Amino acid sequence: MDWERSKGKLTPISQKNLLLIRKEKVRKNIESASRLLNTGKEPLEIADLFIHSTFKLVEDGILNRFPQLSMEDVKEKVKQNLALSIKLKKNKRGVVS
Repeated sequence: MDWERSKGKLTPISQKNLLLIRKEKVRKNIESASRLLNTGKEPLEIADLFIHSTFKLVEDGILNRFPQLSMEDVKEKVKQNLALSIKLKKNKRGVVS
């Protein structure tokens, strides 16, 4: 279940609202990608920018949660999160097959 923060409290997001949020996010991503492609940059360069930005956001999120960590510790946490994500995806694919 997904949660949202309102008035300092976490409350569940309804399925309908969650669907609307996800649709809006996809729409914005498509618009953003279209603008980038129209700049004349290579798709590989754009993908590299997206990936770099994603890792930077993950680092920033970890630093916000754990401000006492050094950059080396933050990078290690990013690696751990990525490894966990890969394991979860492998297990998910294994169950479906």
